[in-house]
Amino acid sequence: METVDLLLIHGAVVTMDAAGRVFLDGAVAVRGNEIVAVGPFDDLSARFTARETVDCQGCAIIPGLINAHAHVPMSLLRGLVADISNSTSGCSAICSRSRAASSILSSSSPARNSHALR
Repeated sequence: METVDLLLIHGAVVTMDAAGRVFLDGAVAVRGNEIVAVGPFDDLSARFTARETVDCQGCAIIPGLINAHAHVPMSLLRGLVADISNSTSGCSAICSRSRAASSILSSSSPARNSHALR
């Protein structure tokens, strides 16, 4: 048996591979920062022993998902909190700057500036 750091078991594993395979009683084996195997629970539990095992019954495991979700204003404000000492005024400053950044970004979109093309 191979040893891995983490074995996620009994979850619905959505592989995101070219075949679009889904294992309803699936498992994912992780060693360090690397996914070393994905497949049916029976196959992976026979092949691997883990330092930590997490029962994911009733959960989806999506090892191929890359979260590309982003809020552009938050990217513009990255690092601002470290420059503000008082957390209450920091929240106010971030909120007002976020609203300003959102306003600038939305007002420069072609859909909102269609009158500029006339």
